[in-house]
Amino acid sequence: MAWYLGGIWIALIASVSGLGLIIFQTTPATASVSIKSLFFLALFVGLWSLGTLAGYRLRNKSSYSTLTAAFIYGFLSAFVIMSVILVRKII
Repeated sequence: MAWYLGGIWIALIASVSGLGLIIFQTTPATASVSIKSLFFLALFVGLWSLGTLAGYRLRNKSSYSTLTAAFIYGFLSAFVIMSVILVRKII
């Protein structure tokens, strides 16, 4: 169980680091499509990891099924948030 949580923490730290590098090293006007895609991918992974850790912590049960449910809810919440962001960006 600790390996799973460690991997989720590593994904969160890596995505926040990537977001920081993208935000402070590039400007939106000069960024290429690949940099913008990488930004949204890092944002999605960060939201997913944060949602998973928050869901797992709120349930206060240390079991594999709780982590699985938190992982799914984290993914769904990140998907909904990113969908809203992308729809607002398109419209």
